[in-house]
Amino acid sequence: MTTTYEKACDFIKKKRHFEQTHKEETKFHYALRRCADGFIKQIEKMEKKHNRDIVAASLEYASEDDKGRLIIIDKDQYSYTKANRKLLNEAIESMEDNLLELPVEVNSYIATSIPKDLTYEQQKAFDGFVLTYTEPEFIAP
Repeated sequence: MTTTYEKACDFIKKKRHFEQTHKEETKFHYALRRCADGFIKQIEKMEKKHNRDIVAASLEYASEDDKGRLIIIDKDQYSYTKANRKLLNEAIESMEDNLLELPVEVNSYIATSIPKDLTYEQQKAFDGFVLTYTEPEFIAP
């Protein structure tokens, strides 16, 4: 199943809240954890690339002195012209919008039961990722 970075992050956030409010370990906890583990590995890679892209854009738009050297204000802060700062902000905003829509692959997991006290937001976040197994009904001939 494919989802977006944004939905994967929402799943992880709702999972953490669920675990804080439901301390008793259940098969539903296990299903949430297995699903989240698949998300987390992909999200970490996406965020590393995103951070590298932001650093690259920061360097691209940074001001240079008359010898072509970067003007450094502090360890990792550079000086920018007003126009370049605006361009940098637009580039970062665009990168963040793109990050939210990046596809994330996940395997759905089956829980034998889903707690009845899930909030609407939790149900919405977990839907499609943690599925409920129901026994098929046997119909006599």
